[in-house]
Amino acid sequence: MRKLLTIAGLLFCTIGELLAQNLDLHFNLGYFTIGDQRAIELPSVGINANLGFFYQLNNQWSMGVSLNRSWNNYYRESMAGTPIMVMPLPLEGTLTSDHFSFMVNRKIALPFSILLEGGVGIGMFVDRNNYYAPVYFNEDKQEYRGFFLIDEYSQGITFPAQFSLRKEFYNKWSIGIQGAVYYDQFFKRRGKYFGPRLGFYL
Repeated sequence: MRKLLTIAGLLFCTIGELLAQNLDLHFNLGYFTIGDQRAIELPSVGINANLGFFYQLNNQWSMGVSLNRSWNNYYRESMAGTPIMVMPLPLEGTLTSDHFSFMVNRKIALPFSILLEGGVGIGMFVDRNNYYAPVYFNEDKQEYRGFFLIDEYSQGITFPAQFSLRKEFYNKWSIGIQGAVYYDQFFKRRGKYFGPRLGFYL
């Protein structure tokens, strides 16, 4: 993840120098929910942070990159009652997801300096899943001797669809809302986010 952030930072800096005055830098926070098809039991609504750099091609189109991170906790109800010698098996888990996307957006100017923008793209995701698993099953007592923390990583291709509605101020600032839906390579929903958005034109 650190290498990915370094590459993204260098890319953003390079783009910023080349495309000054036409680059929209925006940041938003909000909630993130995991898709229903995910192999995650009873996930809670998580939090989300998104950073985007988009070049304004003209009054109708923009393109750029976004980096999104989300945190979700979940509860492994199916593991309740697992026999452990020492203490009960912790049933809580945490899923951290990173989405790095390239997107093309269509812009529609509305009255009162309000801008509606939406688009689609392609990118990649990296998931980190932390949970506890039982180990060392005792055949005589029919119970496990203990448990340890599992740290699993997975990655793949993602297809995001994003929208924003914002009001612009002084040709530099913008404030509004933004949301997105992420689909996996089988076009099943991985998750979605929504929240307030703050932008600045470099």
